[in-house]
Amino acid sequence: MLHSLLLRGHGLAQYTFAGSLTLLGWEDLAVALRFHRGQATDQIATPSDPTYYSLLHWAMRRADGYLRDVLFPDASGEVFSQWAVNQSDPNADNVRWIHRHADAFVFFIDCEALVLRRGAAVSNLMDLAGRLAHGLNGRPVVVAWAKADMMDQVRPTVKQSLLSQLEQVLGAVPHFEISKQLQGQPDPRQLANLGLVDHILQVIESNRPDSPEVAIPVGTQDHFFLYRGK
Repeated sequence: MLHSLLLRGHGLAQYTFAGSLTLLGWEDLAVALRFHRGQATDQIATPSDPTYYSLLHWAMRRADGYLRDVLFPDASGEVFSQWAVNQSDPNADNVRWIHRHADAFVFFIDCEALVLRRGAAVSNLMDLAGRLAHGLNGRPVVVAWAKADMMDQVRPTVKQSLLSQLEQVLGAVPHFEISKQLQGQPDPRQLANLGLVDHILQVIESNRPDSPEVAIPVGTQDHFFLYRGK
């Protein structure tokens, strides 16, 4: 959806699209969103193979000219579920890598699953939220209510229970309602995909210096570290 929105002329608040090293990867995902009304197709499932590592790339330019490389990791929801139950699951190496290196996280809630599975879906989500929160170390999290066109079908008690438990585990984090379904042109829940990324990038930028700090090893004789520009 992010890729499709950019192609249709929508953008982020503080950034303009400056390129991608993974255009074919974006296209492979976006093809499932190109259909005639009433002929929607599902995307190909992400492989659950533990050796599967996938990163989608954006190069984004800030208004002040700075370029930012943004990487979106992709891993199977099945593997995230295994990791939620057992942090050391041998099939979850790629998810552990994501959790260790990511600057921020989008916590997805499948509204359809809440409609169909109710309490069981809440239980699974809270297992995942608890695992995510462990070792978060202040990194930002946003909650994305996916398939939000079905939000009205979620029982109020189920939704309230989930909201209350999420706040206990993740704190008062922002929530976004997103969907790929069209209710208008453009649909606010589609554009919320971009608003979500806007928020994440803003938080990351506010917490990250433009110039990296390099700790010089004590007693080093490395010419790179000793160079003072003279």
